[in-house]
Amino acid sequence: MRIAVITNEDLKAELLAQGLQEGLEIEWMSAPVASGSFDACIDLLFDSSENRTAALTEMQSALYLLNDVCGCDIRLPGQVVRFNGWRTMLGRSVMELGETDAATKSVIEKLLSYLNRKPEWVPDQPGLITARVISMIINEAYLALEAGVSTKEDIDTAMQLGTSYPHGPFAWGQLIGIGEIEKLLLKLTTTANRYQPSRLLQQEAAIK
Repeated sequence: MRIAVITNEDLKAELLAQGLQEGLEIEWMSAPVASGSFDACIDLLFDSSENRTAALTEMQSALYLLNDVCGCDIRLPGQVVRFNGWRTMLGRSVMELGETDAATKSVIEKLLSYLNRKPEWVPDQPGLITARVISMIINEAYLALEAGVSTKEDIDTAMQLGTSYPHGPFAWGQLIGIGEIEKLLLKLTTTANRYQPSRLLQQEAAIK
């Protein structure tokens, strides 16, 4: 199986965290490059710009796996499947992907087996499941900070000790990218006001 992976060094390290089985030919790229045809293209740095879509189209891939948590309406010549490739999510042994047809699932399961991953198929909705939950946890932490409940450091410590989360909500937001959190919350706000990002979170996202 020949695939293209568009990534940076940090996400590449997370993708390879579970090891790699023989039989997978990977062409690593920092941006989409037309380099023959591929069985699959994994875009860990996906954005929804017209330029990105045009560049991906030129890659002639039968399958596009897009790190697209927000759920963009994109048309490509191959099958498109979204997955959660946020930082700290990609290194797990399970990859969260949006539902698709049975034939495409079979191809993806074979691909993920080379990466020592198992798929977790979830409804193909903005935020999928994990990113939606984490973004709300982080937003609630910012709302607590706004209300003067405690400091960032103490809230992070309390959440790690009390819930066994791998990171406190503020540290987690920085690792993922606070702009990514804001982008998803704003997308979710179009259907439910409870996702409205806090003022402090939006201020930090603007600074970043």
